Amino acid sequence: MTDKVYQKMYFEAIFNDVLYAPVLEYHPGYCIDQFADLIPYIAYDDVMKRKFIIRGRPTLSNNTIASGAGAVIAEYATLDDLVNAGWRLN
Repeated sequence: MTDKVYQKMYFEAIFNDVLYAPVLEYHPGYCIDQFADLIPYIAYDDVMKRKFIIRGRPTLSNNTIASGAGAVIAEYATLDDLVNAGWRLN
């Protein structure tokens, strides 16, 4: 199983079952400049709405990952686009 297939499988489980707000690994192509010190995540509200928006916060707590309060790092039309861009679950 390739890493992309593995990542997509777990992302799909999170979005299909609305499990939690996933925290992602730092992405060397996106976590730079103003996003360098932010923790990338997908807000729980976005998971519920099936929106593929990567946000960043300097620290995470239950209330910050529930809402879409973090700075938008990247946004994708589909889960495939997100996985193909190289984002990985932490």
